[in-house]
Amino acid sequence: MAELKIKLNDADDHTRAQVAYITLDYTKMFLDKLRFERLRLSVKTLRENVSDHQLSSEDMFDFATDMASKVGIIEKKKWVRNFKELPLQKQYEMMKTLQDTFYNSLPKESSTKIEPYRNNFFEGNIIHTDVYYIASANIRKYILPYVRGWFLNETCPICLENFQEGSFLLQFPCQHSLHSSCFTSLDDSQDNCRHLKCPLCRNEFWIYVTREIDVVKKSNVGGRLTVDIYLKTTAANKQMDEMLPREILARPVFIGNV
Repeated sequence: MAELKIKLNDADDHTRAQVAYITLDYTKMFLDKLRFERLRLSVKTLRENVSDHQLSSEDMFDFATDMASKVGIIEKKKWVRNFKELPLQKQYEMMKTLQDTFYNSLPKESSTKIEPYRNNFFEGNIIHTDVYYIASANIRKYILPYVRGWFLNETCPICLENFQEGSFLLQFPCQHSLHSSCFTSLDDSQDNCRHLKCPLCRNEFWIYVTREIDVVKKSNVGGRLTVDIYLKTTAANKQMDEMLPREILARPVFIGNV
């Protein structure tokens, strides 16, 4: 079979479904590596500055894990009780430093890597170009404790309650903030909208990752179709669509030294 480069949407249904799953699985691994690196950097920073906070090893790990995870309710976590014993301004400085350490570590230029893969139907290479890291470094969002006078708004635009000193907020790049626990409801309410926006100034934020995919069908080798996948990960305003057929999701993908 001659080499043929096509857009994913122009591929046959079988190829499109398989490539969609392969790239989804690969992108999840890519994001897991990103979260692990954020966790590693946070733990390292906390350990290097243990005299500033006196948190236990367990609390440091849990603290770092929450900083590397999806925004949610963290007020009831065990580490928070010990963390709250610190002066409020110290809490703010520590949380911001942890997040800036991660953002500052991200690549400043796009990168491309090649990973072999195979599943029950295809094999080939994933040629992955990433620009999501650059967007993440430039579009920074923070989880921070509220310090009166340090934030643009004093009321959460979602629940309309006044912020309480020390309550955890999600601060958007526009500097407007909302309760970190209210972000889920904001995200869900805009799930079917075109853009994720700040509820106050309506600025749009491309804080998720999306995939742009081309495929190159090569030749049948030993009865197996070789398909090279050109994958680009970039910033998006919505989360990836993970709705794939159940029979597709059940098929394993092996990525790396296959």
